[in-house]
Amino acid sequence: MTKRMDRYMLREMIVPLLIGVVVIGLLFLGNEFMALFKQLEVTRVPTLSILQLALYRMPYWFTYTLPAGVSLAVALGVSRLVRESEVTALRSAGVSIKRILFMPVVVGLVGAGITWWLTEWVVPNTERGHQKLSAEVLAIAANPRFESNLMIRIPPYVARFGSVSRDDDSRLTLNDIFLAEQPKPGELWVYTAETGSYRDGIWRFDNAIFRIFQGPNVVSFEAGRSLEINQKIDIPSLFMPASASTETAREVWEKIERNQSAGIATRELELLFYEKFAIPATCVIFALTSALMAVRFARLGPFVGVLLGFGLAALYFNVHVLGFQIIGRNAWAPPLVAASIPGGLYFLMALFVGRKIE
Repeated sequence: MTKRMDRYMLREMIVPLLIGVVVIGLLFLGNEFMALFKQLEVTRVPTLSILQLALYRMPYWFTYTLPAGVSLAVALGVSRLVRESEVTALRSAGVSIKRILFMPVVVGLVGAGITWWLTEWVVPNTERGHQKLSAEVLAIAANPRFESNLMIRIPPYVARFGSVSRDDDSRLTLNDIFLAEQPKPGELWVYTAETGSYRDGIWRFDNAIFRIFQGPNVVSFEAGRSLEINQKIDIPSLFMPASASTETAREVWEKIERNQSAGIATRELELLFYEKFAIPATCVIFALTSALMAVRFARLGPFVGVLLGFGLAALYFNVHVLGFQIIGRNAWAPPLVAASIPGGLYFLMALFVGRKIE
């Protein structure tokens, strides 16, 4: 009987799952098109390129829509069983709530597996394609040609530029320049200059002021010095930096370790690393929470399943922003804790709702 029940519940959830993923995915796709039309002078960009940019982005959005689809599918499937008294009949036959929830949790686990597969194997490739095409398209249409307060590494220096303007894809004009190097503990070499340039891999700073600090004291000062650094960069990526979505979890973690060894802040990377695990785990937590809330509230009306599914998904996106964008990036909590806030909140919600159901 339980196997038949599992098959029946699976049939009830498959269609809402697909509809939820596609419908919410189309909402994200619509936002992607709106963003593209705001950024680009569309009359100068081939229509096919705009479509490619949007489609390259879809796997990334699916990592967010799959948890929402699981929530909708489980809420609709279980609420229908409750409204038609099938859950009551199953419990009268000796089937426990835990056993009834087996198939929703399986659906959540499958959703988590697909989300992880997308995150680790599909999204890095499609995001690289998206960024490459974006650089090409924006170079034609609307790629930013000016950046202010930009900090980058030009080994062995850490550099800050008050403003950077792009002349073309091989030349930059730099203003308000500050470069610093620490050749040994307690000693700091600093170059400052009003203007500078970058061309074909060569950084040039003329009429720079050179200072050597030992502790708080200036031990050497030289004006009118020239500095030249041979360090090629990708100019489009300077104005549109790569994100961790183009890398696997292992690659992100290796970057974190390198940055920690170099004394570079890693909070942003750590948040993105833990997010790669938090979003797939959300599928399982959504399945459990949606199922328990459907059992508890489905008799309130026929549309409760839909409201629960979309309501839980909408709330999750807001809590996700709160955890990652606000709490995590403002260092109000460690990255692992900030990444765990959305899933942890829903897990506590599931415990609260389900504590008296059985």
